[in-house]
Amino acid sequence: MKANGMRKRDAYWGLVQQRKTCNSCAVHGYKNQAELGYDTGEVGNYSTWANDLDADVLIVAQDFSNQAIYMRDKGLIEPKRLSEDAGPGDYSTETNFFLRELTKVIGRDMGLPTHAGGKGVFLTNAVLCLKPGAMNAANPAKVIANCGARFLRPLVELIQPKVIVTLGAVPARSVLMAYATDVPELAPLRKAAFGIVCRQGPYHLPNGTRLYPMYHPGRLGQSQRQRAEPTGANGWELMKADWRRMNKLLK
Repeated sequence: MKANGMRKRDAYWGLVQQRKTCNSCAVHGYKNQAELGYDTGEVGNYSTWANDLDADVLIVAQDFSNQAIYMRDKGLIEPKRLSEDAGPGDYSTETNFFLRELTKVIGRDMGLPTHAGGKGVFLTNAVLCLKPGAMNAANPAKVIANCGARFLRPLVELIQPKVIVTLGAVPARSVLMAYATDVPELAPLRKAAFGIVCRQGPYHLPNGTRLYPMYHPGRLGQSQRQRAEPTGANGWELMKADWRRMNKLLK
């Protein structure tokens, strides 16, 4: 590994260690992976799927899990065995099937979530610790802000991707919150309707990175994308077209 690569790896490991000892959101009932077990050597469990520190695409999802499902699945992204011909119904979480298909659209197939892969891609969450309550429980704004400032922005500055792709409203808001001070024109978007945030993107961030807010790739996100289109075109096809917009920049 070249010297620059070693420095980047060392800096990343430092960020991982900070995450392992962070308890900033314990007051909200959140628990660190290091506390629950099944921890990894990554900034978060989702990054075990795609963790290229030289990636030109950084994908930010909302949160990894709640505490109960995390323990049930032993911290795994996908507890089921999957083959290359697996369809959405074969996954324990269909979203991961659709997310992989979208990375194929930009020429960066992440592979199966049961194996580390994803050259050219780094995958993370806007909220890294595990929330209490139901899987669909909302994350408090303070939790999103804490993780954005402590981990997401430092990760962006470490990797320096060409594009950040956010999956849904919470990750988009997390990035906007993290950069609103440096890029004042982003500040009003933090409270804007998500459809407006998507339509007005991409956004220019420091160091030349562009933020592409995208609809969540799950079934609900596909339906929302379809409703946002006046033509009523198929939501999944619209979503793939949204991702293709990045290809000119990524080539």
